[in-house]
Amino acid sequence: MTTAPDDARQGFLAAALYTTREHRAIESMIACADLIVKRAHEDWHAAADDLVHALRFFREFVDGAHLQNEEAVLFPFLARTLDVDASVFGAQALSEHEESRISMRTLDAAINAVDAGADEVRRDLLEHFAEYLSRLEEHLHAEDAYLYRVLSDALSPDQQAALQATLSQARVAGLGPERSEAFLRSARFLCERYDVAFPE
Repeated sequence: MTTAPDDARQGFLAAALYTTREHRAIESMIACADLIVKRAHEDWHAAADDLVHALRFFREFVDGAHLQNEEAVLFPFLARTLDVDASVFGAQALSEHEESRISMRTLDAAINAVDAGADEVRRDLLEHFAEYLSRLEEHLHAEDAYLYRVLSDALSPDQQAALQATLSQARVAGLGPERSEAFLRSARFLCERYDVAFPE
């Protein structure tokens, strides 16, 4: 196998932000959820259960544990390690995190209202979910392309390893090891149902 010149930085992206693995899993779930939305437009009842499971993944795993780890661990770690205000790295990301949570609260309200069975309510839910997924994908790409690239250049290998360990422990502590892995298994299962590749 040919070794890429930036393997060291790519290794950091895959490890030091334990969340980078999560980014790949989340991107797979975005692709899967897009297909669920399309299926729900065609046949609501055939896709309803999958839609509920996808929403739960984004609510609890993404808007919950993943974003909270970035806010509670990543940005303070950078402020301590690099002796700069974490907002230098994360102000835009923090704003987008809040927008994501607001969108998810709207989706939660909509999915509850769907029980009434109105087609218009269902369409609104699916359109809002599609918009949420699109914004989340853009957010992940922005973090990968800018924030994490900057961090990989700024942190020493020892600092990268420390950040990796801290983020890993925080995620497991926040969700609990069983729930954390259960979310990833559920995501993998959904992706397999819709023929979407899921990272190892």
